[in-house]
Amino acid sequence: MITLYHWDLPQAIFERGGWMNPEIIGWFERYTKVVVDALSDRVTYWFTINEPQIFIGLGCYTGAHAPFMKYSDRDIFKMSKNVLLAHGTSVRTIRKYSKKECKVAYAPTGPSFIPENDSAEAIEEARKKTYAFDSFGYILSNSWWSDPIFLRKWPDGAKEFFGNDFEDFTDEEWDIVQSPLDFYGMNIYAAMRDLSKLSAAEGNGALSGEPLTALKWSITPEVLYWSSKFMYERYGVPIMITENGCACTDNVHLDGKVHDPQRIDFLKRYIREYARAAEDGIPLVGYIHWSFMDNFEWADGYDPRFGLVYINYQTQKRTLKDSAYWYKEVIETNGESLWK
Repeated sequence: MITLYHWDLPQAIFERGGWMNPEIIGWFERYTKVVVDALSDRVTYWFTINEPQIFIGLGCYTGAHAPFMKYSDRDIFKMSKNVLLAHGTSVRTIRKYSKKECKVAYAPTGPSFIPENDSAEAIEEARKKTYAFDSFGYILSNSWWSDPIFLRKWPDGAKEFFGNDFEDFTDEEWDIVQSPLDFYGMNIYAAMRDLSKLSAAEGNGALSGEPLTALKWSITPEVLYWSSKFMYERYGVPIMITENGCACTDNVHLDGKVHDPQRIDFLKRYIREYARAAEDGIPLVGYIHWSFMDNFEWADGYDPRFGLVYINYQTQKRTLKDSAYWYKEVIETNGESLWK
């Protein structure tokens, strides 16, 4: 599986305006063709762009991530259009030049809410919040980045919010943005509880004393069920969880092994909820654990450990954690071991 863009914008392109420069659409198209020409004889699954909510929202709006900028709403709107057009152009390029059958998607993130109870009213409220367009958090929302691709429209309220700065796509541009996808990728870790936390990136509104990961993200397994359900019902394409996992305080124990029971418990709970979505008739493509190895976690550096494989960064020694052996059995049994 190939992700063409996971935030690593070349410095030379950044210096020429980055996502503010409409030329980036053509640059991204040519880059896509280079990768497709090189690898499409061996690759079926393609993702154009990973988490625009983060590299635009946290990188260029709140300034929390690289490049640590705070652009105006007017500029963010221009960037968003360029990202969506680059995505659609990339989809067309993959389909045109792929040497074998290809499956194409992209992998956004976004706030997912779970109902407070099983009532129809609570479910509808969670659905509404999951797609809410709010002036303080629009750039991190699901609807801002996915409604144009799947519904050929901007979220309700967008035109009024941007006023004179709103400049719609042309019909030709809409055709590009809406280039058909084979499934919907979702990077999902925890449910949101407080929509007002979006703009400040202050977490998800965790309840006092509830279970948290090492990054203090809430452990809310039901989010995989409800997010899969909500996204499929709104956008009508199969679902893939493209990132899910947890950071733990892993270390090598005296016996030379890495024991991470919290991760095993986390994954068992989450993947069971994902299976529940399949049982309810939601078409699922697959599940990708984040991540295979401990790795560089962008603004958090190397400290958060998400991997199934422990990395000693000083020696580069790799040690399979208990979760790696557990996950191996999950794969071998196609999930049946989840209920042991």
